[in-house]
Amino acid sequence: MKSSNKMKNKNLDIYFDILRIIACFLVIVNHTNSSVLLSEKPSLIWFVSLTYFFVCKIAVPIYFMISGALLLKKSDDFKKSLERVLRVLLVIFIFSFIYYLNDCYLLGKSFSLINYFKTIYSKSATNAYWYLYTYLELMVTLPILQSLVKSLSREKMVYFLIISFTFLGTMPVLIHYYPSLNYNHDFMLYMFDPIIGYFLAGYFIDKYVEPTKKKTLIAYIVFVLSIVLSVVLTYFEYKKNNSQFLFFDNRSTILIIASSVSFFYLVRFYFKKGFSERLNNIIHYVGGLTFGIYLLSDFFIQKYTFVGEFMYNNGINKMIVLIFFEILVFVTGMLVTLILKKIPGLNKLL
Repeated sequence: MKSSNKMKNKNLDIYFDILRIIACFLVIVNHTNSSVLLSEKPSLIWFVSLTYFFVCKIAVPIYFMISGALLLKKSDDFKKSLERVLRVLLVIFIFSFIYYLNDCYLLGKSFSLINYFKTIYSKSATNAYWYLYTYLELMVTLPILQSLVKSLSREKMVYFLIISFTFLGTMPVLIHYYPSLNYNHDFMLYMFDPIIGYFLAGYFIDKYVEPTKKKTLIAYIVFVLSIVLSVVLTYFEYKKNNSQFLFFDNRSTILIIASSVSFFYLVRFYFKKGFSERLNNIIHYVGGLTFGIYLLSDFFIQKYTFVGEFMYNNGINKMIVLIFFEILVFVTGMLVTLILKKIPGLNKLL
């Protein structure tokens, strides 16, 4: 009976692993797709790349929503909260060291442990690691957020999300087109930052939103419409200024919020019940490797650049080269993570 209940719970949570796998791959897309987008002018491949670009923007919001859904329902004591913070710090220290050593080798810099700590104190070791610092911030505030959500009614959570997403997500877009709408910058609403909104949205959807066919249809429409609008509006931005046209590349604006939240709901709707026991176990296992894949992704993107260049120089379509390259980075990261998880201590971090 205990085994059956355990598998039932795994079935209910398998959609989190599906989201992790998708989000992890889209992080790699986010860090590679610009090589096509920024090298082309509006054309079929440019629009395909631009669409791909905005689809991949849901990756980080999805990560925040997964974390919110899983962590906000807990009640961590001080010890557990400290363990979460220390885990993120250790990940930053250990894996940033890989990028620091690589930079020393590539740039001919002399190794200095003091300079290393100065570097990671003041900036991220690689582009992808900004997320770790933001996640660290969330782990520091997590005990407060856990207590907060338990005191909020469903209606007050909706109120929070309306301010965080609808107001703070929409106003930058409106101000962009109508500068006269710009309001006093002292009115900041720090508490309602959209990153906190994503964190809370994951918890809210998992706890309160019962999937229905009507909601699913709305989610489909919202997802497709937000991607299409992002592409169309970015095209017009390009027509105005082809050197600065990615205004909508901002996870805190309403279009990326809309596509991220609707996608999270759709995956939950279709995959919450899971699959067969064997397939669930495979998905769960791969989902457990995604953190390591993310940590190593920028390293392998850099190391495999020659592969993409070789394929492109041999006449292969840019988008095909790009997708193959992204799969190669993902699979390599997965294999290396499998090895790293065999090392005592690293298994808990990854």
